[in-house]
Formats: sequence, C-alpha cells, structure tokens
Amino acid sequence: MMISLNASMRNTLLSLRNISAQQDNMQLILSTGKKVNSAIDNPSSYYQATSLTNRAADLLNLLNSMEQGIQTIQAANTGVDTALNLLEQMEAIANQGESIIKVPSKEYFENLVGANGAVVTTAEELRNAIAANKETICVYGTIDLGDISTSGGLELKANQKLVGIGYFGDFDSDVDKFSSITAVNSGKQGNLISISQNNSLLDGVSLHYESIIENGGGYAVYVRGSGISSTLQNLDIKCDYVLNNTSNSNFRCSIYVDKEATLNIKGSLNIQNSGDFAKGIEAEQDSIINITEDAQVKIDTRGYYGGYSISTGSAIINIAGNVQFYTEGISGFGVVAAPSGATAKISISSTAKLYFNTSSNAFVSNHTSGGKKDLEISQGAKVAFEKKGKTFYYEVQSDYKDENTSSSTTISSDNITSVLNVKTTSEWQLPCINMDVLYKKQIMQYNQQFNDALNQYDQLIKDSYYKGINLLKGDNLKINFNETGEHNILVQGKDITSSNIGLSEVLWQR
Repeated sequence: MMISLNASMRNTLLSLRNISAQQDNMQLILSTGKKVNSAIDNPSSYYQATSLTNRAADLLNLLNSMEQGIQTIQAANTGVDTALNLLEQMEAIANQGESIIKVPSKEYFENLVGANGAVVTTAEELRNAIAANKETICVYGTIDLGDISTSGGLELKANQKLVGIGYFGDFDSDVDKFSSITAVNSGKQGNLISISQNNSLLDGVSLHYESIIENGGGYAVYVRGSGISSTLQNLDIKCDYVLNNTSNSNFRCSIYVDKEATLNIKGSLNIQNSGDFAKGIEAEQDSIINITEDAQVKIDTRGYYGGYSISTGSAIINIAGNVQFYTEGISGFGVVAAPSGATAKISISSTAKLYFNTSSNAFVSNHTSGGKKDLEISQGAKVAFEKKGKTFYYEVQSDYKDENTSSSTTISSDNITSVLNVKTTSEWQLPCINMDVLYKKQIMQYNQQFNDALNQYDQLIKDSYYKGINLLKGDNLKINFNETGEHNILVQGKDITSSNIGLSEVLWQR
C-alpha cells in the first residue's frame, strides 16, 4: 500500500527528525560537557580541543609524578625526624654507660677532695699525703709500694680517709683494676696498712699484698689501739702468703683487729687468701667487729680455723649483713685459744644471711683452752650450707642462744635441723654480691638498650620509602616538569643506615 504525503506533511516530518537529531546532540553535549564532540560539529574546534585535552592529560601525569615525589620526600623527612630522636636516645644511653666505664681525669677528683685532700698516683705522693695529715686521700690508678720490709707499710692517722675513685660515685668501682695498692713483704713480719687512731676510713681500694712470713704477723689491714674505731667498706683484698715457719701459722690473716678496737664493715668486702692456714679476719681480746646490714662480705681462704677467728679473749662479732664463707678450714667461725674466764660472742641478727662452703660445713668451732663462747641467732636469720654440690637453705624460726659453752662443733649442715628451729626455704640471693657484678649487669643493660635502639633505627630507615624509592638508603628521585623530561629536578638520596654513619652494636665492658 502506498502512502502519499503532501508537501506540508513532508516538511513536518523533516522538522521532527531535525528536532530529534538536535535533542540527541544536546544530550551528548550535556553528558560529555563538550560543546564539540566530533569533527562534524566543528572541525576546527574539535581538533583544537583534542590537542588541549591531550596536553592536559600530560600535565596531569606530570602533576601526579610531582605528588608522588612529594610523598617520597615526606616519607624520608618523617624518617629523618624519628631517626634523630633515636640517635638522641642512643647518645643518652652511651653517656650513661660512659659514666660507669670511663674514669674522669685526676683533676676532677682534686676538685672533689678539696684543699685538705690529695689525689695520689705514686708511692711517694701517698706516703707524703698521709704524713701531711691530708683528710681525704684518693688513690688514682695502681700504686706499687714495692718491698715494705724496710720502708714499712702505711699508717692512717685520726680522721684520715684512704679511698678509691668509687668513693665519689659510680665512675669505676672495679677496684681490681683501678684505685689499688700493691706491696710485698720479704721480711719477718709487716703490715700493709695500719690503723692506730680513731675514725679512720678505708673505702673503695683494692689491696694486693704478698707476705713472706718467718715469725709473726703480716696483715693487709691491721686495726690496733685501745678504744679506736675505724670503718672498712667496698674493698677487695688479696693476700698471697708464703710460709717459712709453720710454728707461726696462726698469725696469717687479711684483717686483724687488735685488743679493745672496733671495726665497722660496710658495703662490699671481698677477701681472697692463698697459702696454708690463712684466715680472713681475726678478732683479738675485747675487740668488736660490726658487720652492718648493708654489708656484703665474702671470704675465700684456706684458714684452718675458718674465715673468722676469735683469739685469746672476749671478742664480739655482730652480724647484720650478708656473709659468705669459702674455706678449707674446719668452720666458718673459729674460736681459738680463749683463756679461762674469757667468753667470745657471735651475735647474728634477723637480717643476716650466712652461706657456708667449708670442708666440714661447720658453723662455729670452739678450740679453746678454758674459754667459752656465746652464740646468738635471731629469728629470721637465713643460713645456707653447700654440701656435695647442692645448697640447702634454711630460715631460723625462733631465737637461739648457746651461752657459755666450750663444745666443739655447735652447728653444721648435718645437725642444723636438730639444733635450730628452722624451716627449709627457697633459694635466696647469696651473700656478698660483688659490687662490680652489679655494675657489669648495669652496663649489659645499657648495651642491650643501645643495641635495641640501633636496630630500631635501621628498621626505621628501611621502612622510610614510598613507591619503592628510599632516599635514606641512597636511592635517587627524579621529578620531571615537562613531558620531554628536559626540565626536571634530581633529589639525591643518602644511605644513612647505621653502618654508613659509623654506628654498630656495642659491647661495653668494665
């Protein structure tokens, strides 16, 4: 069937089609936002717009590259700020460690001792300072007195203090290596240091004394004089005894407290003797030895009568601190040759801790010729015996008194539970913590803290990257400012890992 259209109808249809085409074109313009969407719309404008669009895309790529570069630089900058904080922490840790392992200059201690003190480095300076009544005499380094059989030992005067650098702070309390006095005695007898006047102090000095005894004493420290009182603390004493006359074997000890003198022991005291029959400390008639609560005493000796010996009279030993015995003798304490009518007294307070590692494991032995002994142990005191490689720990449950007795072995590892009211207890810290051990432990903590911070530093540097570029590990960053790369900036990285800035893990030692 054929449909005929007149002219009016054809014009109407063409108008409708044009309107539809215009509608489609307007919808395209609205959806794209472009007035010209094809070359048909406007060839000149279309190709110009296409060129500008491509240019904008290139600029957008450059902008994105710049933003990525900024992010990379910001990552490096944040890493640097945090790294600086870690480096400051490591510096502080290193300064703390240095304060313990490094010894300040001699002039530093001269300011501390003042005008009435002296810092000495030679035997002549030491003797002159004592003779000049200097109040505080600081031993700086090792002083060798040589053979004192003719020149004599040292004799402290009233109120004099003979000290090491550790007396002034925790600079270096390893007195085996610093602030030490050595001497040898090749004569019949002689004493390294004598204290014969009141209120003398010996603190923080290492004594190494070699004595060849033919007849009589020979002590590292000799406290003598009726009524005097002196104090020893933070000492390491090592005595090498060579015995030529066995009839005088009982006169061999590191510290001898004479009649009616008082000795106060504080802090750390380590005594090590070599030579048969050598004892640690000997107390004479009516003398008093006070081991204070803060004291940590270790005696390692071959003394036949033990680490402590009470001879020829009524002496008193008061123990409130920690005492550790390593001896091949017959006991920790030996009461020897006390005359008839005399009573030696050993008083052990509730705060005391005693550790025995002796050949017989005896607590106290009495070898008197008529004299007696008193033994008092307060409730709360702790006692440990080493026996056959195993340590047995006890705590005293009630006060114990053994008065005016002349029996032989009072308490031993074999009979302690039948003599004392004790209970077994878990391991407690052994007496005599060597102070240098504490400082070594502290230094190891500084080692650990420094090395941990160093590892954190390296991990931080490793993580300070962005999109695979790490300026802090030496990578470079190139940022272009045009499409051809003709205009650009090159950000050069720097490898600041610990090895490249001269840092490494430390092992500080005393």
